[in-house]
Amino acid sequence: MVGGVAVSVLFSVPRLRQRARLAVAPQWQAAKDNLAGILLNPRNAVMLFGGNFASQLLFALAILATLHASGQSLPLLQIWG
Repeated sequence: MVGGVAVSVLFSVPRLRQRARLAVAPQWQAAKDNLAGILLNPRNAVMLFGGNFASQLLFALAILATLHASGQSLPLLQIWG
């Protein structure tokens, strides 16, 4: 509720809107440039997304091992999803 009011005030007052735009624009451009650099180089994209996939899989396997150690069980896809 408070966040919604703050955003409404931010976008309704032109001076605050301009300050927010000046603060966010460089970050937005840097994020677009970084994403383009990652996606245009297939090796970087595979490392990023493959690393994320491996991290999530290992986390799910760690939870599965913990459940198994305590005598419980769940299907891997239920843990991973």
